[in-house]
Amino acid sequence: MIVALLLAACTSASAGEASDAALVTDALALLPKVEDARHLARVRDVAVSVQTPEQLRVEIQEEALDEEAQEDLRRASYALHVFELVPPDLDLLKMMLDVLSEQIAAYYDPDRLRLILVSRGEDAGPAGANGAMADMIAAHEWVHALQDQHFDLWALRNRYFHSDDVDTAVLSLVEGDASFAMRPFGGESGDGLDAVTGQQMFAMGIAGEDPKLVDPNIGAMPAILRNTLVAPYSWGTRFARALVAEGGWPAIDRAFAHPPLSTEQILHPEIYLDPNATPPSIAAVDDVSTTLGPGWSQAESDAMGELGIRSMLATHSPALSWTARADVAAGWDGDAYQVYRREDGALAAVWASRWASDRDARALERAVAGWATRFKNGLEVTRQGHDVTVLIGVPTAVAEPVLRAVAHATWTPIVSLDAMAPPRPEPRAALSEAK
Repeated sequence: MIVALLLAACTSASAGEASDAALVTDALALLPKVEDARHLARVRDVAVSVQTPEQLRVEIQEEALDEEAQEDLRRASYALHVFELVPPDLDLLKMMLDVLSEQIAAYYDPDRLRLILVSRGEDAGPAGANGAMADMIAAHEWVHALQDQHFDLWALRNRYFHSDDVDTAVLSLVEGDASFAMRPFGGESGDGLDAVTGQQMFAMGIAGEDPKLVDPNIGAMPAILRNTLVAPYSWGTRFARALVAEGGWPAIDRAFAHPPLSTEQILHPEIYLDPNATPPSIAAVDDVSTTLGPGWSQAESDAMGELGIRSMLATHSPALSWTARADVAAGWDGDAYQVYRREDGALAAVWASRWASDRDARALERAVAGWATRFKNGLEVTRQGHDVTVLIGVPTAVAEPVLRAVAHATWTPIVSLDAMAPPRPEPRAALSEAK
């Protein structure tokens, strides 16, 4: 599901008359203008329909209750809790359902090849929006439909990267492109992205890390979840703007053939654009379940990336300014973590990260050392040159052999999406149902 969220710039609307049929008609009339604005022509028609918020919530819940989605949620929950990034009693599924069902204004479904507008009733358009804002939302979704027809969003998104960092980077390309392309549809009143100044764009960029800059429901989310939700729109827009400034819309078209491979490349577009830049890397660390002791097994493996590290700093180093947190995270070269779970529910984590210089590594080491008293299960941080290792909940008696396993990790450059995670073979539901 590729969605348009109502974020900081998209939370107010005036009343107006808009039946479901009129919403569809208006959205279809907008498509030729979107084709011109995005410099992409449609290849085929796309079905457009309208949902109520209640129907949307049911659909999101059905997807969330899928067996594979439940397993993904369970694994993610282990990581969020061992790194103490969310409250212990957080109902992750309910929170995501509440936020998404309230914030999704429209979505394009590449699985079923359809565009859905979410109406809050007869007096408003998608998610309560009207006029220029409704046009921006519809334009955003039409861009997703055009992306799918030209760049195959299904193949791009239907893969398992084993890295939230890579996944967020790819989604930031998709959402940033659509968010940047919808700017001309903001109207002359200045309530759209076309009127966003450099300073306002910067504020949108840090919205995920500053709860005051987003909708209250999103602002109440833990930093790691807020950042992950907002970044593809805010930082993704900034990334798209940098690519268009460098090479026009063809530069974004080329990016779909060679997508960004880390949130570092989204946060710093100049790194993505530099053909000589060092690629991000990921560590393969031996499974240390046996070393931890009886009853332990690996429950999750993933990567934080620069954006994830910013979120961790926002949570555990609240005294640091936004600029200071960004400076600490900016030296990231790669990372990977493993989460282990014991039969009794105890959790432990091994997090290995590599940094551009000793200075960058020391900066993270100092920051993480200050977290030790915050972690109820204990935290140990060590540094060896450019590499920093963090152990959480690892018994002192086995810390040394676990550190040795990390020291022998294999670091592999991430050079392409296909090398990391080839597209999965499942056909789109629309094609399966047509047979």
